[in-house]
Amino acid sequence: MTELNPVYRTLRRKKRDYLPQTAPIAAKFEDCRQCFERFCIVVRSNQPSHSTLVEDSYGKFLEWGNDSGALPRTIDHTLRKTSDLSKMTLELLVTLYSILSKGVDKVQVASTSSIESPDEALSDGLRPGGVKSSHEGKAAVTSKVPHLVEHIEGIVACLMKLMPNLCDSFPVDTYSLDSTVNDADPDISLAAALFPTATQTLLIRLGWAHRRRRKYLKSLHEKGKPGMPFGEAKTQNLRRAKKSPLRDIAIDAFNFQKPGLEADSPPPRPRLHPSTSWVSVSDAAALSIDDDVFSKVALTVGGSATSVAETNALVKQLTVPKPPIPLAPGQTFLCPYCYHELDIGLNIITNNDWEVHVIRDLEPYICTFDDCLRAEKTFGVRDEWFRHELESHRIMRVWVCQSCAKEFATAEAFETHLKTYHDNVSGPSQLAMMVSLCMKHSAIRLKEELCPLCPMKLNTKDLKDHIANHLEQLALMSVNGDDTTEEDDSDGIASQRFDDNASEGRASEGRTKLEILNDFVEEQLRLVPPDKQGPPDSGLAGSNLDFVGDSDDESDVKEGDQASSVWNATRDWRIAHYLGDKAENPDDQDRAKPDLRILGHHTTASSKGSNFILRTLTHPRDEDFVGRDGNLATLYKILSIPGRMCTLSGTAGMGKTSTAIEYTYRYEQAYSYVFWTQAETRVGCADTFSLIAVALGLAPDGEDQKQLIEQSRDFLETTRNRWLLVFDNVHDWRDIEEYIPVNLAKSQGSVLVTTRVANLEPKTVPSNLFSVILKEMSIEESRSLLIRGLQPGLKHEKIRFHPEYRVAGEIASLARMPLALCHIAGCVKASSWTLAEFLELWNEWRKNSLSSRPIDASSNATLETIWSIGLSDLGTDALKLLKIMAFMDSDNIQRELLMNDHTEPGLSFLHSSQIVRCRKMVKDLTSRRLATLKIQGNREVFSVHRLLQHRLLQDLDENPQERKDIFKLAFELIRARLPRPSMEASDSLKWNVFKEYLPHVLTMQRIYESGVPLSTPFLKLAELFRDGGVHLWQRGMMYDGLRLLNSAETVLDLLECDEEQLRIDIHVASALVIQYFGISHRAESKDRFWKILQIRKKVVTALSPGSLTKNDEMIVCNAMADYGNALLQFNNYQEAEPIYQECHAKYHQSSTENDHHFECAKFNHHEAYCLMYRKDFEDAIKHSQKAVELVSRQTGQPQLTLRYKFDLACIILQSGDIEKSLEMQEHVLKARLRLQGNGKTNYFTLQSYYAVGAAYAHLGRWDQAEFYMRTALTKFQERADKSFWPEAAVARTEFHLAQILRQSSRDSTEAEALTTQARSVLARLLPFDPLNAIPDEDEIALFDHLQPVFGGRFVGLSLLKYIS
Repeated sequence: MTELNPVYRTLRRKKRDYLPQTAPIAAKFEDCRQCFERFCIVVRSNQPSHSTLVEDSYGKFLEWGNDSGALPRTIDHTLRKTSDLSKMTLELLVTLYSILSKGVDKVQVASTSSIESPDEALSDGLRPGGVKSSHEGKAAVTSKVPHLVEHIEGIVACLMKLMPNLCDSFPVDTYSLDSTVNDADPDISLAAALFPTATQTLLIRLGWAHRRRRKYLKSLHEKGKPGMPFGEAKTQNLRRAKKSPLRDIAIDAFNFQKPGLEADSPPPRPRLHPSTSWVSVSDAAALSIDDDVFSKVALTVGGSATSVAETNALVKQLTVPKPPIPLAPGQTFLCPYCYHELDIGLNIITNNDWEVHVIRDLEPYICTFDDCLRAEKTFGVRDEWFRHELESHRIMRVWVCQSCAKEFATAEAFETHLKTYHDNVSGPSQLAMMVSLCMKHSAIRLKEELCPLCPMKLNTKDLKDHIANHLEQLALMSVNGDDTTEEDDSDGIASQRFDDNASEGRASEGRTKLEILNDFVEEQLRLVPPDKQGPPDSGLAGSNLDFVGDSDDESDVKEGDQASSVWNATRDWRIAHYLGDKAENPDDQDRAKPDLRILGHHTTASSKGSNFILRTLTHPRDEDFVGRDGNLATLYKILSIPGRMCTLSGTAGMGKTSTAIEYTYRYEQAYSYVFWTQAETRVGCADTFSLIAVALGLAPDGEDQKQLIEQSRDFLETTRNRWLLVFDNVHDWRDIEEYIPVNLAKSQGSVLVTTRVANLEPKTVPSNLFSVILKEMSIEESRSLLIRGLQPGLKHEKIRFHPEYRVAGEIASLARMPLALCHIAGCVKASSWTLAEFLELWNEWRKNSLSSRPIDASSNATLETIWSIGLSDLGTDALKLLKIMAFMDSDNIQRELLMNDHTEPGLSFLHSSQIVRCRKMVKDLTSRRLATLKIQGNREVFSVHRLLQHRLLQDLDENPQERKDIFKLAFELIRARLPRPSMEASDSLKWNVFKEYLPHVLTMQRIYESGVPLSTPFLKLAELFRDGGVHLWQRGMMYDGLRLLNSAETVLDLLECDEEQLRIDIHVASALVIQYFGISHRAESKDRFWKILQIRKKVVTALSPGSLTKNDEMIVCNAMADYGNALLQFNNYQEAEPIYQECHAKYHQSSTENDHHFECAKFNHHEAYCLMYRKDFEDAIKHSQKAVELVSRQTGQPQLTLRYKFDLACIILQSGDIEKSLEMQEHVLKARLRLQGNGKTNYFTLQSYYAVGAAYAHLGRWDQAEFYMRTALTKFQERADKSFWPEAAVARTEFHLAQILRQSSRDSTEAEALTTQARSVLARLLPFDPLNAIPDEDEIALFDHLQPVFGGRFVGLSLLKYIS
């Protein structure tokens, strides 16, 4: 190589005066900085056109170094507990240095020589080409400079993206991965002994922090043994300072046995639970707080006037251990508590500097508030910790309107104020900005507060130092050393013994410190067995430590004494576990651990202690996930604030689900719970959302799904822990609306929604809803994704050295969709092609076949070409299986559904005996990425992308016979697994099986209805749709249930077959479902009940007289009653009354009232309404009272009894006795609220709230009427599931409230708004069953007419006179 110019020799980096192995990131940053300077000089001299870009990147790099701590050499210390982030940063710097070094050499050589060696070509494209002229060589290098600069800019940009994490890194506890929930019990007990007044939540937090600190120090100690300078050159100093853990506690345990307290010593303070003061400070007062609380004071460990000694735990004040070597300027040493090199005179000057450094390493400070969102965060700087407590807990935040000079306690109140009084604020983004800018701190000064760790009341300044001293003392107990002299040193705690005269009160001759420490810890953990307890020491009875006299004489233990042997094993295991020591032999370790079942030991899992994150419907993390860093950072910026929602939208194949999965793992430390909901179908959404309650143990699996959903939603609304709820693949916001907490903005949760709908949002867009749109990946990201698909696990910096890097870039420029790139990688890898061969084949396919195939909106030319190549190379069995999977739910295709003991001949290739054949099919599909195999629970589940399913169905449309055959095969698979329902009652045991396969039924129904229909539908398909519809109806999923039932009826109509029982089942279920939809389906409901009655009569008529039973007659009788109810919905009491009378008479003929009291109660109730229509109120009330009396005999039906009482009150109201009706309605309301419990609301409680309010309105008592009307509307708004109270009932309540406001001369603006909103509903629903000639003064009668006849239609006084 040509000799470099002298000017470049001067720029050679100088030898560092520090060890790169102790600060590798800082060292590599310095290398990059010096190399960057040289690169700027050579580019400025030889390529001036690119110097601006290079110097701009250099400026950003220096800015990054300064802000991240790389320049001041603090970054390695900051990231010492975040190995993954540290490794990523170092790898980027290494890559940057390599590129800069090669760039300097190449640009320099091009300027001084005309010959370029092939070996020195830049890795991104200079190919060996022999000897070139000087002009050609320089031109070749010049053409590569832009690519080089672009690569450098990319790496600097990556470093800049890491800045938020580098500045506030979340420590990863990699040295406690094998921890269990019981591991911190000794630490928690220690914290309880030191801080007896602390809350249990805080004690658990302190205990786990102490255990993690001990494990970290132990890992550093083990790491430093082989070659640490202080472990070899400074061995003497280190050994002098080395002490066993908890040495001071052992000394205290010894001293505690001395008669140091008088018999008349004052009793210990009672255990207190301090109440935290939530008083706040204003911005104006913030300066004085900073001056007082955050003043620069020297660190004094253990010097507080209110020390730990003032608590009941009598533990001596600990001090920071001395440094390993004397603090002589110019020397360096490795800190034993962080394994970083310290320069005396630069990093450390005085002993106080050393103490500050040790405290920073131990990070003793932790938030002392139970409801902290960052409970596990530890701080190494006292001011940072207390500033967190002040800003997050102690100082109340307020929102100040600058225009009105008003303060608001909550952001929601401030938002409402802005919307109401400041019209110039428009749009959610501007509103959110105003809320953020106007947040201030309260002007109220902080008062004295109780210490959360001991019962002392202090002012803010003293409280900071006081709590800090407590936390420092706990942290110093984990340090391996103290200030004792060499005469008192010994490496082994078991060998340390006290003098015989050390204790006068009891014999301690020959007892080691370990034995005394054993006694101390075992008594703190209450592990002293009864046979070893002695009388308490004088003056110590009832103390918090409860330290009793004991003996360590092992000879007292009798042979065969199981309790004593268990106690000994427990003590040894507890002590060894506390000290962090593990037995050398696994067998020894097992012997040391006691059988806790003998002790009756019970443990409780704690997510706080182990940083355990609860997940539902877990998706495995894709370790080769590439790109989307900007989108992920934006998502975190949005969702890091509790109470926000964000939609992640993009066209199909953009990787929305993969990005959401990556987000849940990349930022999982921000959440305690991650709940995943599959929202493609309403059924799947309800099922997966209900898993929240099951996973939390709120209810067992198989519980009523509505109950599970309600419990899950209540948990999200009330928990104080951070949670993330993901709805995947949402088509309509209404599908998920009922699952999102109404008070989400006040909760600790965040909601992420993935969707293909560009503008997915609720009807009323809230201010806490944000959106992120996924677009095509960049070429570099696409190239990386493709290469990683071919070679999983390949590091980012090595991707550009892949032999087909250039070809991958060409393919990436054509296919920048993640789905397409994954399919390409799978196809190339499975076929053992090169990327160049695939590209050639791709071009050939595009030219020959793509032009003949139309491209619709759900696909694109790239995917069409890839699938054409991949499917053509697929085996016959695998292709057939893939086509069958196209008719199933794309996300969860159970393996046992596909591969089982099938009897259908066409499914023989999927028989469970065909193991090798099935294995080959699965390998063909998964290796080509056409299907994905994942593990859910203990089961294998396949998934196929929806776009691929759509493509396969398009192919089948071109071959109707094949489509018919494949459809029938898919049907046989589903029919064999789907259980058949009972029309009588829902079977919860069947539901657990049914809900797994129902999505496949819904998929088949959707394909059957939307695609080209089968030429010959078959009866079993109608039965399948009927079974699915009945199951959904019984589970309360009305919309999907009705869809399946309608499809079943359509199949029967196409077949033109009778199948009376099948049609009856469809009509019954459909009629009951459509009643749920109210007035809009009254006519259809009446028509269906009429058809049911005709079919029932036809079946009975066909029977011979001898075979006709009473049960057959009762079935017809019930069908007649159902049809009479349908007539009464249209106020047609003239036809309904004789039907009821006939049915009632038949029951009287066949039995007595005692035999059929429910049926007799029903007919008395229905006849009472007909009498009311005829205004025969006296007989109507008698019949209604008889119905209440009869139904009350049926135990277990309190809700039905209350419904009959409600209707009785309505009849009394129509008779004119308003006071008596009001009394009854209030009684019904109280009973319904008591029956519902926990202040919850359902349809019937809201119905009663309105009825009571309407009765007060009839009496002219407007205040009470307004209260009950508003209560009904408020409780309706509090429920996320808005469909539980029909919109007709809501509209009537709003209209009636508006009338009440006008009558009482209240807010006319609100009254107008309510009236307008209610009339819009009336105008839409009334045409389904018109009611004419109603004057304006009785407009409320129209709203009554919208209600069901037995659902509160007659709680008003106007309607009856127009219809009777």
